[in-house]
Amino acid sequence: MSTAMSSAKSWHNQALGQAQAKESIDAASRYGIIEAIKQHLAAGTDVNAKASRGWTPLHSVATKEVAELLIANGADVNAKSDADRAPLSGAALGAYKETANSPPLIRRQEG
Repeated sequence: MSTAMSSAKSWHNQALGQAQAKESIDAASRYGIIEAIKQHLAAGTDVNAKASRGWTPLHSVATKEVAELLIANGADVNAKSDADRAPLSGAALGAYKETANSPPLIRRQEG
């Protein structure tokens, strides 16, 4: 793939992420758009609302900062998806090892 094509694809993904983040806290969490998450929370969005596959926003966090923000606002670290997985298990299996090792997640899951 050419550099120009790669840049265009990256821009498209960012624009898509921004647009979806305005529509749902789940998308904002997945794309790591902190400001959109804060707007959803301020509007009273349920931080534990389940979306596709029974995932909560915490199941699809993009960064440690997103996880900490969601947890600070009442996200359930033990919420089970349709596949009976907690948010921490998904982060540990995926590309988000830093998130899985986040002290707030570890403390809440153990406690």
